[in-house]
Amino acid sequence: MEATRRGGWSLLSALLMVLIGLFGIFEGATALRHKRAIFPNHRQLALLTVHSWGWILVILGIVTVLAACVLLLGLVLARVVAIVLVMLNTLAQVALIGVQPWLSLIMVGVSALILGGLTVGHRPAAAALPATTTD
Repeated sequence: MEATRRGGWSLLSALLMVLIGLFGIFEGATALRHKRAIFPNHRQLALLTVHSWGWILVILGIVTVLAACVLLLGLVLARVVAIVLVMLNTLAQVALIGVQPWLSLIMVGVSALILGGLTVGHRPAAAALPATTTD
């Protein structure tokens, strides 16, 4: 596993991943406890029950928070896992867009910012060091 140079975008991405992960946990737990509070008049969402969506959001949130913590180590594998998790979170939010449009759109926007931070301008740690010249 190769380490990468950590920069401001990686830190921002990790912090935003913690935010969307915690929000997913909260959103999923609310769906599990009070189905009508977060999904009024909806028993089934995109081929799954509200209860199933609740568990999906809780599990995805927990894994996202853990991945964000590992991302701070700067491992390439952690960055790849983080990208996959953020994309899955984006798909989950798009599936919920009919129920909670503003919240889903905000979360998709935050996910886009995270994906940008995770994919743009990263290079291996050895390549990130300035070249030294000997006179």
